[in-house]
Amino acid sequence: MKKLFCICFLMLILPFCASATYISLSSSVDLERVVNTTTAEANLSITNNGDEPAYDVIVEPVSYMGFTAGQLTLGNIKPNETISGTIALTIPEDALPGRYSMGLMIRYNDLNNYPFTFVTPLRLFYKIAIQSNVVGLLSEVEIAGDREEVMTLKIQNRDDKPHDVTVKLYTPNQISVDEKEKKVTLRQSSETVVDFNVSSLGALPGGNFFVFATIDYDDDGKHYSVISSNGRILTTKERYIMGMLLPVIVGAIVILVVVIVYLQLKPKKQAPAEAKEEKQRAVGKKK
Repeated sequence: MKKLFCICFLMLILPFCASATYISLSSSVDLERVVNTTTAEANLSITNNGDEPAYDVIVEPVSYMGFTAGQLTLGNIKPNETISGTIALTIPEDALPGRYSMGLMIRYNDLNNYPFTFVTPLRLFYKIAIQSNVVGLLSEVEIAGDREEVMTLKIQNRDDKPHDVTVKLYTPNQISVDEKEKKVTLRQSSETVVDFNVSSLGALPGGNFFVFATIDYDDDGKHYSVISSNGRILTTKERYIMGMLLPVIVGAIVILVVVIVYLQLKPKKQAPAEAKEEKQRAVGKKK
């Protein structure tokens, strides 16, 4: 009986012991500190920190404020491998000197050809190096199933004068945003909150997505831009709870059926008195 129970227990837990493979990409961008021409080159490196290859990796710019960049094809990236490439940037002729921010979209597929994306920021100083007096703090959000949640961006204007700013939220394609770009007026020395309605757009449950926002404004013939602190969007498995419990339920039923069948087929033990009488009858027959 003990051996049978151990076998049934192993049948129940084995499906949960299988370790799933995963892809985890990280990136870094290297660009000269101050760009003095309308063209520049950014060196991008992508590392696969997972245990499954990333296939058909492509880097595309998220165009903003007239800045453009060429597409970069990196191919496949094996686990623990880093691949680098160069992205050509073009700056608009009428761009004001100052600091600019934009995003890069990295696309890739897994072994089953399922598409994934993630975003990474790119910043540069054009002709002069300046710092913004406006800063932003992006919240962390958890999306359960198909629900829509609110992601909050807290903006602080540390300047002694008001500013009209443009706020843009950068997210991977698996996350939907009702309005990615918004115009906001900041009063002097004040804090303002900007809300973005976000939801899952085919994001797999258990996902952990990096997002960021840029805050831009012009002042005294210069352009200022800042990238918010890193935000996170987590997707949970709420609508998949029954799918998760199904193996447990089926396993429990299988164990119950096996135990019932075993008890039905197991020879019944006779009571001591009945066994003694049967033995005496057997001896009498022999005589």
